[in-house]
Amino acid sequence: MLSDPELQNLATPQIRDWLASRNIPPAIWRIVHKCFKSHPKHGKANWTLRLSECGFGDDEVEELEGLLVKGPVEQRAVCRDGTLHTTPRSSLVHAHYDHGPQRAEDLSQEIRQAQQEYHRTAQDTASKHHRTLGWTKSQLFIGGKLIRQRRGPNVWNAFVRTRLNAANADLPAGSRWKLKDFVKLHSMTLCKEYANLSLGKHTTLREGLSGVRLTRTRIICASPKAIQQDADATFQAMENEWVAICSRTAMQGFYVTVRGSYDHMQEPKIFVTAAAENFIREVLGLEPRALLLKFEAWVINKMNNTQPVVKPRVKTPQAISLCRSIIQKGLEEILKKNAYSLKKKVQMNYDNYEGRIVEVFGVALIGWPCNCDVANPGSIGKENVYKLLNALDNPDAKERCYWVKLSNAELEARKVRNKECAAKGEKVYKARKKPTKKTSAPKSSEMIQSSSSESDDDFHSSGEE
Repeated sequence: MLSDPELQNLATPQIRDWLASRNIPPAIWRIVHKCFKSHPKHGKANWTLRLSECGFGDDEVEELEGLLVKGPVEQRAVCRDGTLHTTPRSSLVHAHYDHGPQRAEDLSQEIRQAQQEYHRTAQDTASKHHRTLGWTKSQLFIGGKLIRQRRGPNVWNAFVRTRLNAANADLPAGSRWKLKDFVKLHSMTLCKEYANLSLGKHTTLREGLSGVRLTRTRIICASPKAIQQDADATFQAMENEWVAICSRTAMQGFYVTVRGSYDHMQEPKIFVTAAAENFIREVLGLEPRALLLKFEAWVINKMNNTQPVVKPRVKTPQAISLCRSIIQKGLEEILKKNAYSLKKKVQMNYDNYEGRIVEVFGVALIGWPCNCDVANPGSIGKENVYKLLNALDNPDAKERCYWVKLSNAELEARKVRNKECAAKGEKVYKARKKPTKKTSAPKSSEMIQSSSSESDDDFHSSGEE
């Protein structure tokens, strides 16, 4: 009986052996398998009834129920051991798992670039057409409901439009059919013709409608009312959620939201619990509604959404200090990352950068934007300082200035190049200054004699008096 391929995969090997030893017919095997899989009306609560209907005795039912209970546990153990699924994983699946982290990193980088490009496009469009940045971004919002949405191509519409154009082809202007009147008068005929259309004709009409849509220019409208309705519906649902969660968990809080630009029409929204309302009145000294209106006035009057946000240019001494701090911090981080055991803090050495930093620790500062070697930011000139500061803060890896760990081959090549440059007379290594001892000069003998003679003269003169 086990030679039947349908019975070889039912339930578990223990159950199959138990049934085969008693010469149970195949129909009952399938009922036992339904109990094992917990099919409808064959769940654990119905096992005794179903097995008794199959003609098993009380002892056999009890023994078989024990095997049915142990079956899923044994299968899970087999799955954990890896002996159940013996199909080898394909090379494509291996490649998928091996390149997963790199693909995720590439995807994240491309998304960040797309976000930056989107923000830059919105700023340029807002500046060019004298619109606020918030309004422009709302029009560029992909997948939202802030602008009029188009439905998918409808074959019926394309069919009716085709018949209308054919009917109006020979009619002069002023006597042509209107769409509403044409459909009302020829509705039965149109329905019959549409029902007889073939699948290929459907596809042709749909593609033709898509082509017509591409040739038309979508007019972007402000849609302030649509934005207002969207905001009202969203915050109504949000308020219901807040009330529910505060009731369930006894949490306290508040939120305030106002429009982000003067050309929007949304009303300010506020939600406060009892404790939050008392907090606003006692600590802030304001009524909740007054806080809401003050925040709205500040946002509309103080925020300039038309021009892109530009950081004020720091003064030159502060820029020099920032450059030194960023370089020093980067050096400490890369040394810590590469597990250097240092007894004291390593200071950046600009004068002997190649000898004391690169060759000793095997790290280098790449992406230096100035037309000179790595040097103290205070000695590279005003314009170069700002170039260096922008490069140190630049998120783009191609234009950024940052620390890297050199490989053994790169480090050896760097040492050879430094020695060659030093042999040509270039100042690659700076000699360390030797300390000089300060010695006090002996007193002059002339000064000593003159002072003694003067004292003698003074003594004699005082004696003569």
